[in-house]
Amino acid sequence: MYAHPFSADYWRDASREVRDLRKLLFSALMIALCIVLAQVPSVPLFGGAKVTWGFLARSVCAWVCGPVLGLLFAFAEDILSFFLTGGGGYPFFPGYTLTTMLGVLTYALFLYRAPLRVWRISAPSWSPMCRTWCWGRCGSPFSTATAASAWRPGMPARLSAR
Repeated sequence: MYAHPFSADYWRDASREVRDLRKLLFSALMIALCIVLAQVPSVPLFGGAKVTWGFLARSVCAWVCGPVLGLLFAFAEDILSFFLTGGGGYPFFPGYTLTTMLGVLTYALFLYRAPLRVWRISAPSWSPMCRTWCWGRCGSPFSTATAASAWRPGMPARLSAR
C-alpha cells in the first residue's frame, strides 16, 4: 500500500504489472466486459450527462492492474470497442481514446495500491460528470473539432466563419 502515487516504488510496481500474465488476462477480460456493458442502456442525469456502465470494468481494471497496464488497457479497449461496435456511424477520433486513457489513469492514481476510502472511490467518478457539465456550458473542444460545419480543414473554427 502506498499513501500517494508520487514515489518511485509505486511506479516500479505498476510497471511490473505489464509482465504479469494474470494481470494481462484480467485486463483482457475487462475489455470484453466493457464491450458487453456498453450494450446496457445508460442512466440519464442532469444537463445531458449520463451514467454508462463501462466505468465499472474500467475502474476495477485500474484498481487491480495499476496506471501503466491501465493505460494500455484503455487504449486497447477503446480501439477494439470502436471497431467491434462500428463506432455508431461516426468516424474514428483519437481524442476520445485519449479521454478514455485519462479516465482510467485517474481511477488508477486514486485506487491502485492505496487504502480504500469512500472519497478515493467516489472522487474519480465525479471528474467526468464535472467535465461533461462544464463542456455542456462552455462547448467541448472535441465537439468543436469534430463538427463538420464548425471548421474547414487546416483552419481554426473561429476563422472558418469569415
